[in-house]
Amino acid sequence: MASASISAFLLTNIVTILLIMTATTTTFVSSYKDSSPACLPPGDKEVFNYQCSVATLPGGVQEGLLGFIDGDKLVNPDTDVCTGDTVSGTAFTVYVGCNRKFPTDPCKDCVNGARTVMRKHCPDAAGAQAAARHCCVRYETYKFCT
Repeated sequence: MASASISAFLLTNIVTILLIMTATTTTFVSSYKDSSPACLPPGDKEVFNYQCSVATLPGGVQEGLLGFIDGDKLVNPDTDVCTGDTVSGTAFTVYVGCNRKFPTDPCKDCVNGARTVMRKHCPDAAGAQAAARHCCVRYETYKFCT
């Protein structure tokens, strides 16, 4: 009986660890610039690949943060942007990068599309990223780029 309890305990913990690893582990590539921080691999064609953290933000903070990630403000097709700020007392770091061969206006549209994906699929996530063939947007509550 004791061995059955130990087996059940181990199985439960292994499954929990695997779920946590699956939720937080990503294969990162740097396809936007050699010195850019890690981003998700882009989705196929014009589809976004996205990832959300398990941790959440207080209500309304993500919306303020996504307002900060505005394609009109942060897009620079000649260089990736890594910046930080504080929204409602929560410090965060943001990365925005576009493929160097992508014109400015479509890059802005791509960044704004990434925001929409994060808003829809990662509500109130403490960290999220979305990558398409031409852009990557990522935010976290810790510094991950300089």
